[in-house]
Amino acid sequence: MANGFDSAMQMMRSRDPQRTEDGFGWLHDRAAEHLYLRRSSSSRTNTRTATCAAGYSN
Repeated sequence: MANGFDSAMQMMRSRDPQRTEDGFGWLHDRAAEHLYLRRSSSSRTNTRTATCAAGYSN
């Protein structure tokens, strides 16, 4: 049985525009949850990483 990520990827490859959007929406929600949880657990590390990624030095 495929996991949710695999199902979403398969949906996004569909020729049906609504199915593609549904797959993207599912994945978007999970990615947002993941990033929010990661950010709230270590905000100092993420701020430093974001600053470095933007080209600023610490």
